[in-house]
Amino acid sequence: IKVKKAYGDKVILSGYDYVFKRQERVGIAGVNGSGKSTLIKMITGEEPVDAGKVIIGETVLFGHYSQTGITIKDNQRVLEVVRDIADVIPLKSGKKITAAELLERFLFPRSTHHDLVSKLSGGEKKRLQLLTILIKNPNVLILDEPTNDLDIFTLAILEEYLMQFPGVLIIVSHDRYMIDKLCDHILVLVGDVTVKDITGNYSAWRSSIPGKEAKPAKVKAERVKVVQDKKKLNFKEKMEFDEIEKRMPQIEKEKAELEEKLNLGPAHDELMALSKKLGKLINELDEIELRWLELSEFA
Repeated sequence: IKVKKAYGDKVILSGYDYVFKRQERVGIAGVNGSGKSTLIKMITGEEPVDAGKVIIGETVLFGHYSQTGITIKDNQRVLEVVRDIADVIPLKSGKKITAAELLERFLFPRSTHHDLVSKLSGGEKKRLQLLTILIKNPNVLILDEPTNDLDIFTLAILEEYLMQFPGVLIIVSHDRYMIDKLCDHILVLVGDVTVKDITGNYSAWRSSIPGKEAKPAKVKAERVKVVQDKKKLNFKEKMEFDEIEKRMPQIEKEKAELEEKLNLGPAHDELMALSKKLGKLINELDEIELRWLELSEFA
């Protein structure tokens, strides 16, 4: 209620109100430094507010997958890590899934359940970290940039799992595909203490820019003074902006096609080639999306 948060002279929120509804599915967007992670930490109570109040319901149980991760003991066995938290969780369909079944679903075959955590790769440990959150059966699940840590196969399984998740889902991500697929609307941190609520998805946000209904934050704070007097794009920037507008949907289409091929389970050599190509596309999309956000300020 009327939440305010600032770091020195940089005000993130001022007098902000929002109430999360049952089974709400929301994406949180904004460029780096706009305050997305701070907002999440205030929601969970990890970060104090400067003014106002965050009210957490008595029955709320958070599940928070974050960039910092958790510590898993190397001398524990894979199944023990999950089963020590819970052995069974309910799904939206009314069915239940056991700890062992959850592990299998997320690419841990039965033969690995009694392996020591010390034997796992870095990616497998991240996947196990995710399962320690899901097995808690939270009714508010927060995923902070999951595409940064999880491989394409895990993300595909996670998306399918989340389609059955019965609680509130909050996703912080630059991955438009994930947010478009799983979220009903997005909260955009604009960068001037404003949070825009855009019904729909990233495409709805992007289409709102020409009408100035949503104005993205500046990509780099150190450029604020430079752009303050800027009114519109010059000719070269306009050409660059138009080219990016054309290129983004092409990359998204290519990305979707590659992910579909990967889901078919290709042979090892083809799998490696497709994964490498997909990684390049994702990096290119991240780069031009940030540039698009910067140029759209004056388009």
